[in-house]
Amino acid sequence: MGEDGIAEIKEFVEKLRKEIGELKAIFFGSRVRGDLDVFCYTEEEFEKKKNEIGTVKKALEEGILL
Repeated sequence: MGEDGIAEIKEFVEKLRKEIGELKAIFFGSRVRGDLDVFCYTEEEFEKKKNEIGTVKKALEEGILL
């Protein structure tokens, strides 16, 4: 995925923030090069999940926080 694709995702995340409030979005994994996975969480959800063993923690290690 090129810079245009990343810009589109950032724009989408900003629209979500306007609709539902502050959130964390993580762009990550092999899907970044093809299909796309984006996690969106409230601040409270993100703070809890970032320390749990699982996909969110791995995404933080390898991904791009939008």
